[in-house]
Amino acid sequence: MRLQTKFLLSIISLLVLTVIAVSFFTVTSTTRSMLAQTEQDGQAISQVLAQSSIFAERVPGQVENVLGEQMVVEARITAQLVAVAVGRAGMSPEEINAILKDITNNTVLDEFWITDEIGRAYLTNTEIDFTFAPDPSVQPQAYIFFRLLGEENGVVIQQAQKREIDTGLFKYVGVSGIDRPRIVQVGYEANILDELSKDVNIQKLVDELTGQANIAAIWILDRQKNDIAASSQPVSDIGASLSGEDLKLLDEAVSSREMRSALQANILRVATPMLDGNGDVQTTIMVYLTTENVQAAIRDTIVRSILVSLSVVAAGILLSFLFSNGITRPIRKLTAAAQIMGQGDLSHIVEVETKDEVGVLARSFNKMAEDLKSYIEDLRRTTAEKERVEKELEIGRGIQQSFLPEVPPKVDGFEIAALNSPALEVGGDFYDFIPVAMDKWGLVMADVSGKGVPAALFMALSRTLIRANAVDNPTVSQAILKANKMIAEQERANMFVTLFYGILDAKKKTITYINAGHNPPLVLRKKGGDIVMLAAKGVALGVMSDIALEEKEVSLREGDIAILFTDGVTESINRKQEQFGQERLVKLIAESHTLSAQEIIKKIEREVTAFSEGQSQFDDLTLMAVKVL
Repeated sequence: MRLQTKFLLSIISLLVLTVIAVSFFTVTSTTRSMLAQTEQDGQAISQVLAQSSIFAERVPGQVENVLGEQMVVEARITAQLVAVAVGRAGMSPEEINAILKDITNNTVLDEFWITDEIGRAYLTNTEIDFTFAPDPSVQPQAYIFFRLLGEENGVVIQQAQKREIDTGLFKYVGVSGIDRPRIVQVGYEANILDELSKDVNIQKLVDELTGQANIAAIWILDRQKNDIAASSQPVSDIGASLSGEDLKLLDEAVSSREMRSALQANILRVATPMLDGNGDVQTTIMVYLTTENVQAAIRDTIVRSILVSLSVVAAGILLSFLFSNGITRPIRKLTAAAQIMGQGDLSHIVEVETKDEVGVLARSFNKMAEDLKSYIEDLRRTTAEKERVEKELEIGRGIQQSFLPEVPPKVDGFEIAALNSPALEVGGDFYDFIPVAMDKWGLVMADVSGKGVPAALFMALSRTLIRANAVDNPTVSQAILKANKMIAEQERANMFVTLFYGILDAKKKTITYINAGHNPPLVLRKKGGDIVMLAAKGVALGVMSDIALEEKEVSLREGDIAILFTDGVTESINRKQEQFGQERLVKLIAESHTLSAQEIIKKIEREVTAFSEGQSQFDDLTLMAVKVL
């Protein structure tokens, strides 16, 4: 059977079945729907009234809490303003008072009271001379704020009440002073809270609902069947008082803890018990609903639904016949095109001229084929490029790691440890230990500019030339000046290397050093805990052939710790793009003076890794620790 025939028969059958089902369902369920829907309306009204009752009780308190929180913010801002005005600006009390008065004149804030150290309010927008006292018998309202004089960051939020100095209803909030012991109090005239309590009233809601839609009357009763609220003007005196049958229905609802209803003439009575958190009946709500309008509306709905259904069937048969062919023709073309594309021919074009959804689908097919061809080509190129980059990074890491010492030297009186953690993008960090003479070792910490294989190769060249000129050469600056000249002669790619090089003399316990544009190492003194930065004048190697380097010497004592590092440590970033920084590193070194050199290195690595919060780091993490035993 052709798709067009199936389409036509399916629509006609569906329409006929729909009309029959709708008509049958409408006729048979009308009576049940009327009662059930009206009962649900009564129960829903009861739920609304119950929630509204809770709302009416809670809203004033919640509004006052929100107002209190806002006033805390205002009090803290006032405390900050006073601290800045007194401490930094040096303003007089009169000038400060004028500013605060201007704020109260132009905002909803009504009062401010700011005291000195003994509690006297010397800043206020009122004419009242007032001093806070701690005795509640003297100041029943204000005494609670006196404790703020002895607290830091203290806060007092007071419920709205009539104040002692007059009969005004005010809410006060106070905080501790910022610059000195003082009370900073702000006040708000809270008459709006009284007005809110009067406006949010369950009796008012009951009267407004009565007469709306089909609601004839409402009763809300407590556990003892005392009325909490009742319709003042019930419709046609329906439910003007509770009859014996009404009380019986209420008893059934309370005992069963479920809704109960009874239909009498055209009035449906719905009794709904409202339970508390323990499942006990808190209140019972009786709603009287008229059903005349509901019954008339249902009858009209039945007639209209039948007429509409017949019209829909007739129109559907006609339109299905007219448009089925037009709809199925482009679908057939799409089906054929999908089969061709599924066989791998992405150059096939679907020729559908319609501007409806089928036409959009056809153009999407054509665009999909074009995009798929482009995507496959881009994927080939991207895969090849990614493999090339990954291979280059792998080679670079191999070069870098192969030139680093396997273990640090053992030097009498010293403990030495080092670490290099390669980043996602291979850099050129390296460190080295160079034998210079008996009891003398050269300490190297360097960072090559650039990334990838070029940086790794330049690192290998720099490390080789530095080592070649430093071995058996006890003069720090001469060794590095010779190495720089060779590096500058060999460098062709505008690359350079920053370097710290020092000779550790184990007998004299000194480090003679130069610093060629590198991060200054840090020396923590055991005695006093001072931090010494090993900075010296000099530029990076490879920038030019002739450079000047300042040579310095630092003496070490028992317990001192020297930390050499690259910028991969201090410039490590977290998710907020914040750097680890030298300040954190200094603090971390100071906390680690009792640890061994290896433990210090590992602790710094853990802290930097934890700080980065899983962020990918794009520079190597290189460290060296030298501890005097």
